Amino acid sequence: MKAQSGQQLLPWHSDGELCVFYPAEDIISIYNELEKLQTFHTTYFNSLKYYIESLDTVESVNSIYYGINIPEEYQSEVLKYLLRQNNENGN
Repeated sequence: MKAQSGQQLLPWHSDGELCVFYPAEDIISIYNELEKLQTFHTTYFNSLKYYIESLDTVESVNSIYYGINIPEEYQSEVLKYLLRQNNENGN
């Protein structure tokens, strides 16, 4: 909000590091990327949970790991869209 309200330099520090100033444009860019990551992982998690709930054996559940390709029929429309965007952007 400070960056969007016109403040040009904003203090930021990583854990255990000294505070430094970043230009507002950098803070806005960092925030936008973090928001994209949060949206993707929340959406992916929800589809993964839906997929896991469809499985009916211990072995199939035990074969699941975070990052696995979720079958399309268990992907939400939002996840399908985000995956297409990632593929188009080379991610």
